[in-house]
Amino acid sequence: MDAFRSVLEDCDLDDLGYTGPWFTWEKGRTHVNNIHERLDRGVANTEWWDLFPEFQLKHLSHSFSDHCPLLLNTKSGHSMNKKTWHFRFEASWLLEESCEEEVNNLWLTFRGGFLERLHFTCNGLDAWFKKIRKEKRITKKDLTEKLERLNNLIPTDDILGDILDTKVALNFELDRDELYWEQRVRSNWLQHGDKNSAYFHRFASQRRQKNCIKGLQDSEGEIVSNEEEMHSIAREYFSSLFSSINSIQFDQILEKVNGCITEDTNQFLLSNWTEEVFSSVKSMNPLKAAREDGLGALFYQRFWHILGKEVAQFCIAIL
Repeated sequence: MDAFRSVLEDCDLDDLGYTGPWFTWEKGRTHVNNIHERLDRGVANTEWWDLFPEFQLKHLSHSFSDHCPLLLNTKSGHSMNKKTWHFRFEASWLLEESCEEEVNNLWLTFRGGFLERLHFTCNGLDAWFKKIRKEKRITKKDLTEKLERLNNLIPTDDILGDILDTKVALNFELDRDELYWEQRVRSNWLQHGDKNSAYFHRFASQRRQKNCIKGLQDSEGEIVSNEEEMHSIAREYFSSLFSSINSIQFDQILEKVNGCITEDTNQFLLSNWTEEVFSSVKSMNPLKAAREDGLGALFYQRFWHILGKEVAQFCIAIL
């Protein structure tokens, strides 16, 4: 198996996942000796993932063999490109000199409630970056072509200066692109600066495929693929999960428990929170999944000196 895994790694091949029953091989006709395993699977390299982003591999029912057939449909009909746009704070925006100033101005301009203030800041940042992108209109391709032209010229002081400036600008764009993909991969072990774009692209594509929810099981056990019905199932599930059911009185139970908290410890536990909020925010992985407003831990960590007071007050009020 070690040699087999090495072959997959050397050939840049990754598991395509599946739909249908989790197993592909079955043996034994009674409950005591029945065995299920997933022995058969599809693999592909990065170029194939890019060619067929909407594929689906399905485990089919089988009767003649103890292995089930695998059906690979390169056009599953579940398009991952048809998704609703929503705001996301991009880590690469921090490379812009005006980013911090823009956040500060937006945060101080609006005087409403905390959540409304965050929403206003998000909309402002989105408009700010669209303006920045429109003004620059410089891409990696433009800079690469310019660098190639300069390298073909007879070197002079001016040309060498242009080459240096172009390299700096190109590295800046590469850093921005690296951060963009790293934020989508959310990798813990690969650090920013490793310059492994192939890794980023492959794993971002895999995450995108695996995160595409193609169906949910309702309370009756039926698989539902309609998007509105899936939203309803998800809402009902989490509403039920976080609701109290048949709550009981714990006073009689707690009367039998010996107290072990000293008065000093109790006073400490009852005291107001202060720096604990920032400690919690600081301990979060900066590029992990953002909440529904598109603001991840990185945003609060980087701009805590601007909005930290209001964030802490909001969290403490909830607690």
